[in-house]
Amino acid sequence: MEDYQQINWYWDLSFYGCAWTLENPMDNSIGAPAKGAAINIPHGGVTYREIKDYINQYGPDVQVRYNSTYVVNCWTKGTTWIGFDDVEAIRTKVTYAKEKKLLGYFVWQVSYDVNWVLSKTAGKLLVS
Repeated sequence: MEDYQQINWYWDLSFYGCAWTLENPMDNSIGAPAKGAAINIPHGGVTYREIKDYINQYGPDVQVRYNSTYVVNCWTKGTTWIGFDDVEAIRTKVTYAKEKKLLGYFVWQVSYDVNWVLSKTAGKLLVS
């Protein structure tokens, strides 16, 4: 991004993610081979609300992991892999936008949030 005038940029905060069916449940890293979509067939797109509901139903004991290299949260159980932005990813992205003096951020879509968790995280950082 160094080649662009960063002052004119906005950052997109996505309150959704993607769910995939892994080929091998032992290989669950980012970029691991997948057979196709999981949860919402055929596209695999899931809202933050659907993700949190799915985790609470099928694996509340399984920790959501944060990958700081890719700035994304991941959750896996068996062959189901979900990548999404949780609080850690939102915090990192808003902090980056502030540090780079971007114009701000926009959210797609606020109704996908759960109890305003992501919205409040972003809002607190923006005004601090």
